[in-house]
Amino acid sequence: MNVAKGISHYAKRHPEDVAIVAGDEKHTYKSFDKITDNIARKLITYSGYENFRAAILMPNNVHFLEVFIGAAKAGWVAVTLDSKWTTEALEKCITKTSPHLLFVDPTLKQKIASLSLDTELIVCNNMEQWLNESSQHIPLPDLTGEEPFYIGFTSGSTGTPKGYIRSHRSWVASFAEGKKELPIKEGDRVLVSGSLVHSLFLYAALHTLDVGATCHLSSSPNPERLAKEIQKHGITVMYGVPTMYVRMANETQTFGHMHTLITSGAKMSSVVTKSWRKIAPKASWIDFYGSSEHSFITILHHAEEAKPSAIGRPFSSVSIDIKKEEGDVGELFVSSPMVFSGYDGGEMVSPASWIPTGDYVWQDQEGILHLAGRKQNKIVTGGLNVYSEEVEEVLRSHDEVRDVVVTGVHHHEWGEQVTAVIEIKNHRPLTKHLITQLIETCKMSLASYKCPKNWLHMDPIPLTTSGKPKRSTVKAWAVKLEGK
Repeated sequence: MNVAKGISHYAKRHPEDVAIVAGDEKHTYKSFDKITDNIARKLITYSGYENFRAAILMPNNVHFLEVFIGAAKAGWVAVTLDSKWTTEALEKCITKTSPHLLFVDPTLKQKIASLSLDTELIVCNNMEQWLNESSQHIPLPDLTGEEPFYIGFTSGSTGTPKGYIRSHRSWVASFAEGKKELPIKEGDRVLVSGSLVHSLFLYAALHTLDVGATCHLSSSPNPERLAKEIQKHGITVMYGVPTMYVRMANETQTFGHMHTLITSGAKMSSVVTKSWRKIAPKASWIDFYGSSEHSFITILHHAEEAKPSAIGRPFSSVSIDIKKEEGDVGELFVSSPMVFSGYDGGEMVSPASWIPTGDYVWQDQEGILHLAGRKQNKIVTGGLNVYSEEVEEVLRSHDEVRDVVVTGVHHHEWGEQVTAVIEIKNHRPLTKHLITQLIETCKMSLASYKCPKNWLHMDPIPLTTSGKPKRSTVKAWAVKLEGK
C-alpha cells in the first residue's frame, strides 16, 4: 500500500496525459512516474539509518512533488518545511525532525546558509548530477501501509507548529473517501491554490494525481493571478480556503468551465457563495471539515438546506462521539482509518483511538453536525460561554465585512469582554454608522451576551501561510491596544 500507486497506474494507462503543471514546467504521468522512481531508487542506496527522512524546503513547483513522491515510493518520510518560516523556526523544526537529507530550492539556499546542520544538502538545480549515480535495477519496496510517509506541521495560527505524522494507510483511506464524495475524475484540471506545505493543498495535489486528473500548482494565492490561471488553463475544480474565495469575490470574469469549488479550514460565508454564483455559475460548493491530524471528518454540499452553523455529515468511515457539557453541545472525538499516527516525538495513535478535536459541536435530528466553536477560542464573559466562530459567522454576513476575528479581552467586571476586530472591504474605515449596523446584525441572530461590546478596526487582518487569520497575533494586538 503506497500513496503513489495511482500515479504508476495512470503512467501505464494514460502515459502522455499531463499530470502536473506549475508555471512553465509540466510533467506527463509517464515522465513523472519515471523521475520519482529514479529518486526512490537513489534514496534506497542510502544505508545505515533506522528512520529515513528527507526534508523539503521548496516553493510550489514540480520538484517539490518529485521529491515528495520519490520519498514515498522509497519508504522514506518526507518532512515539509515552510519557506515563510523564520530561520530560527526552520532550525528548530529541522533539528527536532533530524532529516538525513535536505532538498532545497536554489532561491531558498541563503535562508539556511547560517545554520549548522547535521544533514546532507541537495540543491534542486543539481538533482541530475545526484541522480546519475542511482541504479535502475533496485526494486522498490512493498509497504504494508502502516509505514509513515509524511511529517507536516500545524499551521501555527495560535502557537508554535507541531510535527504530525501520517501513514500511507491513512491517506489511501482518505483517497477512497475522496473518490466517493468529491466529483474529480480523469480529464479534470484541478487548481491547487495554496502552498503544498499545508496538508489541505498537499492532499489536493495527491488526490488529483490518484484519480488521473491534471494538478495545476499556483505559485501565489494572489487573487488576480489565480483568476488568470483559472481562465488560461480552463480550470474545472478549485481547492481553496475561505479567505481565497473572499478575496476573489469581486472578480468580474465568468468561469463557465468550473464545476466544483472545494473549501476547508473555516466556515464559508453565504455572502461569498452568492458572489461566486455569478463568477462560476455552473459550479457546486463542497465544504469539508477536518484537520491535519484527523483528515476528513464531515462533508457539506451547499445544495443542501443547512443552517450557518452546519459543518455537514460525517464521512462514511468516520465514527464520532460528542462528550456533552452544555445541553446538546460537547467536545467532538473522532475515530477513523484516516487519522494521523501521532505527533513526532510523542505517543503513537491508532485508527481505533478516540482523538479529541478541540471543537465543540452538536448534532441535529438529520445527523448533521453543527460547530459551536473551537475550545481554544472560547470566551467566558460574566460566567457565560461565547464561541468566537458563531459571532464571526454572523458578522461575515454583512456586505461590508471582508474579514473578522472575535476574541476575548480582559475586563475587570466580566472576566473577558467580547471584542470584534474587523477588516472592511476596499480598505474603508470602520465608522460609527457601520458599527451601529453591525450591532443590529448581531442582535437579530445572537443572545445579547454574545454580541461584541468592543469594536476595533484592523487592515489587513494578518493571515497564516495557509490563509487563516493569525488569531494569536490579532488577540495580542487587541489586548495591547485596549491596555493603552
